[in-house]
Amino acid sequence: MKQDEFIDPQIREQISTKVDEFKEHIDYYTERKRLIEEGLRSIGDVHSFWIENPELRSALLKTKSQKTVKEARKGIEAVKNGWHYLTTAFHPNVRLGLEHDKVKRLNRLITAPSRVQGNRSEDYRIRSVTLGFPDYFPPKHENVQSLMQEVFDDLHNEERDNLESAIYTHLAIAGIQPFDDGNKRTSRLIQDAILVESGYPPAIIYSGEGTFYFNLLHEALVAKSKDKVVGQRGFYDFVASKVNEALDEIIGDLDVDSPDIFA
Repeated sequence: MKQDEFIDPQIREQISTKVDEFKEHIDYYTERKRLIEEGLRSIGDVHSFWIENPELRSALLKTKSQKTVKEARKGIEAVKNGWHYLTTAFHPNVRLGLEHDKVKRLNRLITAPSRVQGNRSEDYRIRSVTLGFPDYFPPKHENVQSLMQEVFDDLHNEERDNLESAIYTHLAIAGIQPFDDGNKRTSRLIQDAILVESGYPPAIIYSGEGTFYFNLLHEALVAKSKDKVVGQRGFYDFVASKVNEALDEIIGDLDVDSPDIFA
């Protein structure tokens, strides 16, 4: 596998240059980078929930009823709980620490507010599901366990760097749809955890980009199912560009009177 097979070399170079510059001035930027990443991550929790709940968002904007507000708060808090679990239970290496029970636990935390009493949502799904795409269908439920294991095994592949591994995990888990609910939220959280532990900021996809995101996801999953790289590149480049934008956010917050490290 070529390093730049999935991600545009120019985007990769921009990201690499910024990260390398940060490393050279680690004493200066570390705390500010951490604070900004925490802020971005909090924003990401909100938008990650809204992307998959557009009807609730629309209702909230129209009525702001107490019931709707409460439901939204619970959903966003659940994503935050999932992130906290990721950054503790998977420490120190999310990429190599993924396993079935931990991913199931993560999904259970994320979907807690919407889980019906008695629903075995901590397990992989036991029925067929759909993403609503006419030309892509998630695998049969009997194959979920083995396909998830393939994802875990692929993350041990040294040919795939951490940036690409993070995006790959997002795409692969979203395509498998291992759970009845919360699959994309689960996959995005795991992606961001791999990014952050690898020295990158999280890739924040805003709710207003939901339609564009789903279109790229659709195209990438169809291409992936046919073992075609070309159709996946748009998705990889989109997420990588989000990492690049987050790095710009960090750079933009740096004091202009500080060492001129980005001239």
